[in-house]
Amino acid sequence: MNYSKTQIMLLCDALQGETGAAKKLLAESKELFAFESAVRGDVKAAEWLIKEHKELALFVAAIFGNKSAIKVLLKKQEFVLAATVNYFKGDDKAGVWLEIHNMKHFAQLAESIKYAQKKREIE
Repeated sequence: MNYSKTQIMLLCDALQGETGAAKKLLAESKELFAFESAVRGDVKAAEWLIKEHKELALFVAAIFGNKSAIKVLLKKQEFVLAATVNYFKGDDKAGVWLEIHNMKHFAQLAESIKYAQKKREIE
């Protein structure tokens, strides 16, 4: 998976519900928009990711607790995504790993996913 820091930060903004961020994200990256929708529980977006962007589909599955999805991410050498999931799940060492590897924006992504899920639970 190869996305710029700007794209990931835009994804974070969309997950946090910032005005206009989802529309900008869609214009920037259809698959990241689908990822954001899948994290929010959109089944059609998740199905589209399974067909079109398997790594992002695995990322969503891992976020929702599928342990074998994390193993597949590691097997596919998607270490940043696996570390992001682990940080999301509470592994602070994964957050340090992301920071050491200049991927702090993925740690921010994990925090944004937590925010979006908590907001979804409240609504």
